[in-house]
Amino acid sequence: MVQRRLQLRIETQGKYLQSILEKACKAFDKQAATFARLEAVREELSELAIKVSNSTTVPFFHATMPSLSELAVAIDHKTNITIE
Repeated sequence: MVQRRLQLRIETQGKYLQSILEKACKAFDKQAATFARLEAVREELSELAIKVSNSTTVPFFHATMPSLSELAVAIDHKTNITIE
């Protein structure tokens, strides 16, 4: 009787730990996907900054574009970028 109760507790604890592990894996996968999207956006911005740095003015506006570091800071802080 005691052995059976102990066996049931062990099985229940194992199922609980398995569910916690599955939730942690799902959360990790979600974070990894978010990180991958962020890296893709940063890469696109980097390419855009390189194109912009090759031509320091924007046609029709004659304004100087923000630097790559300014773009990165703006993304990190989710702020608006103003063109001077």
